[in-house]
Amino acid sequence: MSINDCAVQIIEHLSNTQFRAKKEELQKIYGDKRVSDLPLVVLCIAGAARKGKSFMLNFFLDYLIHKEKYPTKPWQINDATSLAGFEFRDGEDRTTLGIWAWNHVFIIEQGDGTKVGVSLDLVFIIRDFCFKKYLDDENGGQMYIDKVLCDVKVEQLQQLRDGLNASYERKFGFVFPHPGEKVALEKTSNIVDMNPKFVYRAKEMVEALLSPSELQIKRVGPSVMYCKNMCDYISLCVKCFDDNQHFAPKAVQAVNRDFMFNLEVSRACEAYDILMEKAFVNCDSGYAKDKFAALHNKVFQQIQNDIVKRIKDEGVVKEVTVKSVDQLLNIFTKYKEKNDLLVEQEKKRLQIIEEKRRH
Repeated sequence: MSINDCAVQIIEHLSNTQFRAKKEELQKIYGDKRVSDLPLVVLCIAGAARKGKSFMLNFFLDYLIHKEKYPTKPWQINDATSLAGFEFRDGEDRTTLGIWAWNHVFIIEQGDGTKVGVSLDLVFIIRDFCFKKYLDDENGGQMYIDKVLCDVKVEQLQQLRDGLNASYERKFGFVFPHPGEKVALEKTSNIVDMNPKFVYRAKEMVEALLSPSELQIKRVGPSVMYCKNMCDYISLCVKCFDDNQHFAPKAVQAVNRDFMFNLEVSRACEAYDILMEKAFVNCDSGYAKDKFAALHNKVFQQIQNDIVKRIKDEGVVKEVTVKSVDQLLNIFTKYKEKNDLLVEQEKKRLQIIEEKRRH
């Protein structure tokens, strides 16, 4: 771990109804050229205050530091290990108010060789669990969560379960025994001070959730998120919650939908611009009108094919295409003017040559 790597606040809690995205910090983390063009996997822990979120995150952090440095070596934690990273303390005072992130995005290579930046599935972590039959079973946490989230007769409780099932493709559960008296009463990150059964469960959970083959790339709708997209996305989400004091799923869905379309339109325009620019690299004389039209159609069709490949929903593809037309037309006009200029320059050059030949 570099001496410059640390936890930083990315969303500031100003009041009970107001938050502020710290754009400068977000840009430093996710706009870093080392990771900006990599797809992103997001790992976060949410829960009530003073329940050990930072403490648990340091297990994940230790794993990611190891895997980035030694991809093929197994992760080991033992009595000599001392966890570090996210600050925590004993007592009732909060340490990490707002939302904090590690300022170094880890690069992990997946099983297929794809590199991703790890910074949603839904995972339930239940601490201080005391039902022996679940603690003794390797899949005890999953069994317990499946039981708790099964159908119930109370309508309001069933609506909550239906909402969770509709929102997440996968739900995981992990149960933990008490971490030990020393952890509860003192600020310690030393593995030797922890309940061995707790450490075993923590290692099991981290390796299960962060296995390279299991990493789920962050998406907004069907659109893959890259690190460089996170600054704008987080800022929009924070504004959405500020504008909607009560939790408003429809408002969040509207933000996600608008962001997805803007993202896809931006990517289509960027891809069109890059492909057209390449077509002019070795073209000093420009293209004839029919060939230029054919070039545009070929590039536009390639953009369309890429959109269809990424997005399976025909309705979304159609809307992205419609929204892209005006912006693509502006880029097309830029290259048409460039082509017309090259054609005119070539025409004048040939005229000069012809005049010299005649004389």
